[in-house]
Order: sequence, then C-alpha cells, then structure tokens
Amino acid sequence: MKMTINEYMKLKYVTAVIPEECTDGTLCYRSEHPQLPGCMSHGSTSEEAIRNLIDAKLLYIETLLERGLEVPLPAQLTVVTYSSSQSIVTRVAPHVKVSENIKIHLPSECDMSQAISGAA
Repeated sequence: MKMTINEYMKLKYVTAVIPEECTDGTLCYRSEHPQLPGCMSHGSTSEEAIRNLIDAKLLYIETLLERGLEVPLPAQLTVVTYSSSQSIVTRVAPHVKVSENIKIHLPSECDMSQAISGAA
C-alpha cells in the first residue's frame, strides 16, 4: 500500500543539527535528516534550522513521489552512547559521519534501553 505525503511527513526521522560558519564569519546552523540524503536546511539558530527542515522535508518527499522514486523510511539506530544526562548517537549508518559538534535529536518514541542493548 502506497503512503500519502501526510503519512510520510508524520514519520520520525533522526535530525542532526550542525553549527557552521557563514561566509561572513557569523555562526549559523545546518539541520538535516541523515536518513534522507540531501534533505537539509539552515537557520540563524538551531531551532530555526529545525523549523526550516520541515519545509525541506516536505519538498524532498514531494519530489521523490512526483518522480516515482522510493522515499527512504526511518531506520533504527545501530550504535549509541548513553549517559544519565544525555543521549548521543555515535553512529547512525556507515555513510553518515557524526562529529562531537553535532547535536542529534532522536524521535520522541525512541526507546534508548532497546537501542543500548542492541548495541552491546
């Protein structure tokens, strides 16, 4: 059964927020869904970059559907590092490079205890 654009938009993808330096030397933020290669946006703050990513995700999925291409579904995490104060994804997939400057937002229903036991 084929999904609608609204159903795809409700899927929870991992979101990476990366601080970057603009050409004028100011700080900006790039947000992206690593599981949707090339789907990214920018903003003056990390929050603005994430809000802008919603529009980018919509255009990305619409374009794939218009071209008859498959929309990647969210994949489960493969390896995580966990501490009592925060959760940090250390590896999402072999082709996604994650550095210590990246803030990863996990989907709210992500079960960290399952992800940790799966990584052990």
